[in-house]
Amino acid sequence: MTRRALLAGLLVAVLLLPAGAVSAQESLDAGEVDSADFPTLEVVASTPGNAGESPDFTVTEGDEEITPTVEALSAGSLDVVLAIDTSGSMSGAALVGAKTAANEFISLLPTQARVAVIGFGASPTVATGLVADRAVVEDAIAGLTAGGETALYDAVVASALQLGSQSPDTRTALVVLSDGGDTVSGASLDGAADIAAAGFDVVHAVSLVSAEQDRSSLDRIVSGGGSVAEAVDPVALSAVFGDVADRIVNQYRLRWETSLEADGSVDIRFAGTDGTYVATRSVDIDETVVTLAPASEPSVAPPPTAPPAPAITVPIAAENPGTLGWWVLGFGMIFLAVSLFIAGLVLFGPRQKTRNLAKEFRQRMPRGRELTGASRRLVVAVENFLRRDPDRQAGLALRLERAGLDWTPAEFGAVVVAGAAILALLGFAFFGFLGFLIAPAIGVLGSLAVLDSRAQKRKRMFTSQLDATLQLIAGSLRSGFGVVQALDTVAQETEWPTEEEFTRVLGEVRLGRDMGDALHASAVRVDSEDYYWVVQAIEISREVGGNLAEVLDNVSGTIRQRNTLRRQVQALSAEGRMSAIILFALPFVMLAWMRFSNPDYVNLLFDRTGGQISLVVAVGLMAIGAFWMRKIVQIKF
Repeated sequence: MTRRALLAGLLVAVLLLPAGAVSAQESLDAGEVDSADFPTLEVVASTPGNAGESPDFTVTEGDEEITPTVEALSAGSLDVVLAIDTSGSMSGAALVGAKTAANEFISLLPTQARVAVIGFGASPTVATGLVADRAVVEDAIAGLTAGGETALYDAVVASALQLGSQSPDTRTALVVLSDGGDTVSGASLDGAADIAAAGFDVVHAVSLVSAEQDRSSLDRIVSGGGSVAEAVDPVALSAVFGDVADRIVNQYRLRWETSLEADGSVDIRFAGTDGTYVATRSVDIDETVVTLAPASEPSVAPPPTAPPAPAITVPIAAENPGTLGWWVLGFGMIFLAVSLFIAGLVLFGPRQKTRNLAKEFRQRMPRGRELTGASRRLVVAVENFLRRDPDRQAGLALRLERAGLDWTPAEFGAVVVAGAAILALLGFAFFGFLGFLIAPAIGVLGSLAVLDSRAQKRKRMFTSQLDATLQLIAGSLRSGFGVVQALDTVAQETEWPTEEEFTRVLGEVRLGRDMGDALHASAVRVDSEDYYWVVQAIEISREVGGNLAEVLDNVSGTIRQRNTLRRQVQALSAEGRMSAIILFALPFVMLAWMRFSNPDYVNLLFDRTGGQISLVVAVGLMAIGAFWMRKIVQIKF
């Protein structure tokens, strides 16, 4: 099977990933039980859209089942306040999905129902008051923008203020969408929950699953009657909002005669097409009302238990891709596969035939290779980009030569581009938009750092061999050899990288280049101050004459002393340098570990303004410390 067929199969498999179908797992909503007309109890219940025109409710008190009278509430007099989280964490796909779901939500409400829209970031903002004109509401939703912290509790209070004076027959509902907990509100959670229970007949909350999700706060806000729905990604919001709209429209008042004589609880249930739904509600009976009821022996009821607010859950697939959604995962896998394929072709695929003069003289010609396909197009694109700035292309070529790599600048640039694309995808997957910007920059700078590190290693090895190299040249000159023959002896008898450099110098000289120019070019490639001295000594001796062997002996002695001092400093500072490396790497290792073991704790550094400032300051201080430590152990002769 060819590589092209394998790649096509991989792309088809990625595109056929399941689209993440969402199904709703529904429950029955019921408000607080009204015992003002004891022994007649009353409660308002909301049903999902599969209840039918006249759902059959039953009420269970202990072991007794009661069939209540059911009155469908009119959908004509309805006021709905829609509060949408517009904090910074909702930017991008989350807010786009929220706007789409909100527009679908208002389209399911009765045309005469009034709707208000409130956006809340660092503070609540009234986009529009209660109006029945759908065009005004849609414009208000479209104008919402994301940014800042989250003032959830203040938004609930502001939503209640939109109601004003209303007719007793008007039903009210609050729908809150949030992806996290409150961070800056002046109001408290209990205060916001009490205001919501007093101002609205029903409160529904939609929680977009995220690292900052605070389900307990939303449960408290809807505790006066309502439900909490969870959506795993912005795409699922439309289905959840549709179910909430059904529950707001499908409301029924239940009445029945109770046999309770003290505070207790009742189970309210109805059978829908998808199963039976139950809500448990506590009954608070006023003692002054009980004395007016028919006399009976009081019974001791168990202490009431406050059940958790019913929830609408949206199940997810067996392998949840997280808040990015299946479509982002599919695109990311395609992007990752193509990037890896290009990088593999550049690194391991066939390349253009080139000539390496240094290795040609040693019968080490590389096998002829040619670039093909996508890798070739990428290399050509990078080469065209580098040609716009000849200095930049020449500088990159020099860094590659100093590192001892036989790559062209275009080939190295293609590998860096492919690697940066992969890092951008991974950074976005783990750290969001900030990671998308920082990760490729780290990849590019890291590639250049690796290149410079290889160059420094090669330079150190060449410098450490230079003493023995000069002795070999001086010995050859004393034996009667010329300079070219002495350099040929060095090329044959020494190790890498000395043999590589002098083999290249010999090849250039034999092709007609001046020896002084060839040696000077070699000194530029090696970038060693000691080697510059040697080249200058040879050039001066060739111009003015003299005993070159003696000059090289003197230079060799000086270099030997310099190397001895350099090694002493390295030995004495080894412990300090190792401590500096550990202290520099430890914060990054701990950050990576905490990111996977306790992401909610670490995400504060990336999602909050204060955390982002702290990260920038910390990285800056660490860079200053690393520069300082490097200067302490660096010797200047």
